[in-house]
Amino acid sequence: MKMIRLPSKLILISSIIVLGIFSLAINKKSVVFKSPNIILLSADTLRADHLDCYGYFRKTSPNIDAFAKDSVLFQNAISQAPKTAPAHMSIFTALTPLVHLCKLSSHKENEEIRTLRLDEKIETLPLLLKENGYLTMGFHGGGNMAGSLGFDKGFDSYLLRQDLRDPKNALEDVRKAIQESKEKKKPLFLFLHNYICHSPYLNSPPEFSLKFLSERVAGLPVSESDLRTADASPFLDKAFWKKVDLSNPQHRNHVISLYDGGISYEDYVFGKIIEILKKEKFYDNSIIIFLSDHGEEFYEHFDKEHGRLFIEQLHVPLIIKFPGNKFRAKVIHEWVRTMDVMPTLFDFLNIKIKNMIQGISFSPLITGKGGYSPLIVSYSGEPTSEAVRFIKEPFVYSSETTKTTKEWLFDIKKDPQEKNNLAVKQTKVADQMHPITDDILAENKAVREKIGSKPVSLVQKNDELVSQLKSLGYLQ
Repeated sequence: MKMIRLPSKLILISSIIVLGIFSLAINKKSVVFKSPNIILLSADTLRADHLDCYGYFRKTSPNIDAFAKDSVLFQNAISQAPKTAPAHMSIFTALTPLVHLCKLSSHKENEEIRTLRLDEKIETLPLLLKENGYLTMGFHGGGNMAGSLGFDKGFDSYLLRQDLRDPKNALEDVRKAIQESKEKKKPLFLFLHNYICHSPYLNSPPEFSLKFLSERVAGLPVSESDLRTADASPFLDKAFWKKVDLSNPQHRNHVISLYDGGISYEDYVFGKIIEILKKEKFYDNSIIIFLSDHGEEFYEHFDKEHGRLFIEQLHVPLIIKFPGNKFRAKVIHEWVRTMDVMPTLFDFLNIKIKNMIQGISFSPLITGKGGYSPLIVSYSGEPTSEAVRFIKEPFVYSSETTKTTKEWLFDIKKDPQEKNNLAVKQTKVADQMHPITDDILAENKAVREKIGSKPVSLVQKNDELVSQLKSLGYLQ
């Protein structure tokens, strides 16, 4: 946690430096601003261990793998929440879900949506970049990323781009953003988000979604048309799971194969974006961040999708390419938090944050200078829940309760997939974790009170947003 302040001016640097960006000139030479372009790509619901560069057995991600060779790959990045809105807002604010409080809260039968919007007191990544001379543009998949939750704060333009089956429109948006950056002679912050990997896992063209489905299960969906029945539409997610039994290995393989097919399409779209950045001379001298908000469960802990504090739902990819491919092919094995992306980015940019944040820079892991050892904590993402999960090596502890247990304790060295709950067998260790849990909650309460952050409850009736949330399974 630190208190820092914004610089008052941007200083134009005449020579080409590592943190420079290309601006197209008639003679094709580079005009360099002080700050690089920043491209932040978020692939919703992408678990790290299903990418080839993270050791997966399927070749799901050739373009992401190639990008990783130019970048720093964080082997053990942990999200601060297993849900879209709180996880992303932690990335955007460097605050925990218990402090920023952003969440899709509830819905009513009359299709009114109740949300907890970000408090206006809290600064965001795009806002701070805008104040430092950036053109800020965002394109998102809707639903839990709606601007009404506060994600539009600080963006010059924050637009919905829901359908990526034909990515031409989305890629054209990228081109237009780059062109506007050149015309205005401002460095670009571009945020790109999509739900390609999200359930139902049929958000891709068949040549991708069915790529790994060698053994189909009769009666289970293989296309979106299978879901659009008279009684199911527009509840596509609900229709997808109707006949699926993940306790059945064949059903599980069918579903995971579709999910992996979605990852292959995610990788294809990512590759096209990288092509544009290279063609427009934005690749070499930009900071490009590829990550996800959370992962996905396929019955590892006897459930599905996401929303619980287990490793498969919290371990996410985090790959950062620096200008000039500095630090290329470096692999960081230490645990890091996704909420620390923002302070790390600003550390490299030499931009100071004027208000309180909880995140800290993990640049010492990259440069080898200094230290980084925060407690790695994740939160349920529910505003009324005080369940937390943290890593105290060699253990992981979670206070999330279920019907069968009130707490979880895993040995992450011997049991990295968190299969064997030791809470009952090692009660002394579990008891040592309870005061830490109390300290985490007390610290978050103190920060929340110091900032003055309060949940801003909004009730809205938005047919388009309702439709998005239904298709993603958030409304039933």
